Amino acid sequence: SFGCSSISVVFDVMDVGVMSSVMTGAMRIFPNPTSGALNIPLSGLFIGDEVGLKLTDITGRTLIEQTAVPANGEIRTQLELSGFAGGVYNLQIIYNGFAATQTIVLTR
Repeated sequence: SFGCSSISVVFDVMDVGVMSSVMTGAMRIFPNPTSGALNIPLSGLFIGDEVGLKLTDITGRTLIEQTAVPANGEIRTQLELSGFAGGVYNLQIIYNGFAATQTIVLTR
């Protein structure tokens, strides 16, 4: 065994429900690519909690930053991107201290 030993470590990963619902909603952002309006449906949220939406360009410059409050555990919001140049953007969704980022392609 040449003086070496091995250690096995097992990690349990818990699905906390709320954040996975936000992530699932983030993956359903549509249409992507888009030529203008971007639909953002999120569900499984706690009523009264705020969800932050932040759109940045590839340099990290913030272009849109807003919050939304769920009604009946859902948010259905839309961002209008037609005023921006075609290219690649990042949409960050912030909820309960967690953040998920989705790459958005804006076409012209």
